[in-house]
Amino acid sequence: MDRTKSRGAMWGLLALVVTIGLMGSALAGGSALAARGGVNATESGPSLTVSPNPVPNGSASITISGSGFRANQTLSEVGVWGVIPSYMVVTDGNGSFSLTFTSAGGPFWEGSYAAVAANFKGHRLVTLASTNFTVCSTNPC
Repeated sequence: MDRTKSRGAMWGLLALVVTIGLMGSALAGGSALAARGGVNATESGPSLTVSPNPVPNGSASITISGSGFRANQTLSEVGVWGVIPSYMVVTDGNGSFSLTFTSAGGPFWEGSYAAVAANFKGHRLVTLASTNFTVCSTNPC
């Protein structure tokens, strides 16, 4: 076997292993995801909170609050994935916002949901920050 081809294949395989390792770290909530304000963000950057959390079963409104964004930044989509509507929000001078989100489809039902803040980058919607919240099965929780 040609040594040049063998070395090229070895370096290609090494690059693939490193890439998969980095992706795995990000998917597991590692620093690559945290730096973008993901669900388990531990570094400074954009973050979201939902209140109340847990949400009582049958509630149709929650408050989504965000911080750590750029001052006066327009966020294309703020809402709950899979629940309509979503809203365009502009952060204040400190990079924060607070939005009362009301589900157009009626109350939230028992389960887990993700509140998100996202912007378009070209034609792609890119999540800037997200957080999970739970709707409990009983009222009160």
